[in-house]
Amino acid sequence: MTTSSVDIAGIQPVDLDAGLVFSGQPSGRPVKGFDRPCAHTPILDSGYLFHDAVREVVVWFLDPTDPLYVFGPTGSGKTRAPSF
Repeated sequence: MTTSSVDIAGIQPVDLDAGLVFSGQPSGRPVKGFDRPCAHTPILDSGYLFHDAVREVVVWFLDPTDPLYVFGPTGSGKTRAPSF
């Protein structure tokens, strides 16, 4: 095993509070994350705050229960839009 695969194998997925991750304020809305940083994940910077509008969009996209209605003219890229 390489050092990278050992490093990745040692982290565990956990539910984190989206508000704490994206704004420093608890929201009660869970997002998936890892129990600690590794070579492939950033270290949490408690001094960095996402803009409120960006934070809300990110949290909304991460919630699989909220539907997304995509519309537009033929050929505008609706089919090729990334799915999460």
